[in-house]
Amino acid sequence: MEDVKLDGSDFRGAALGRLRLIDSWMLSANLQGAVLDGNKLDVRLNDADLSGASLREADLTGASLQRAIATNADFSKSLLRGADFSDANLFRAKFMDAVTGLFDGVDTSFRGANCTHALFTADQPLC
Repeated sequence: MEDVKLDGSDFRGAALGRLRLIDSWMLSANLQGAVLDGNKLDVRLNDADLSGASLREADLTGASLQRAIATNADFSKSLLRGADFSDANLFRAKFMDAVTGLFDGVDTSFRGANCTHALFTADQPLC
């Protein structure tokens, strides 16, 4: 799906398999405990609640997660090139073997994020 507006949606605990959102919006969405493993999410998740969500092996290339609450979320093995986690709460989030770096000249950003007790692979940039 492309250019979908799901701002403020409530997907708490939902298992959202085979999802492909391109250039879409989920501002302030509630995704607490949602399972989004392996999905393609080119989406703006600014101010969304991803607490306890599973995004293992998800493709979040270029996604915006500014000010998102992602405590205890699992981003392990996800593609995070150019993703923006600025000012996000990533307390105890997992980023094991996630792929970070440049996408369209923009680097993955953790500027101002709370990364207390977040888990990263040793060769990844810590926030």
